[in-house]
Amino acid sequence: MKTGAYEELSSSPIEEILSKVTRLLNDLHAKPNQISPQQYKKMIPSRLTVELAYMYYNPKTHKNPITLRPIMNTIHAATTGISRFLDQSIRP
Repeated sequence: MKTGAYEELSSSPIEEILSKVTRLLNDLHAKPNQISPQQYKKMIPSRLTVELAYMYYNPKTHKNPITLRPIMNTIHAATTGISRFLDQSIRP
């Protein structure tokens, strides 16, 4: 069943995403008082381990009708280091 809700990618956008994240962090690292070398090191993604994030669904079988819960897998995404840093920074 084609609904047009999703579009198949003709090529992987991982290089473009990785370049944008790296460029942003390099720009912040180059400016005084933006991010420290330690913060930069924590946030910069590794080209060897980065993967494209993806979404999948878990059915809510206890609901009638059955609905889906969207789950984003971003464990090795280019922005994972930034997410971890922000999470640690804003936690009480």
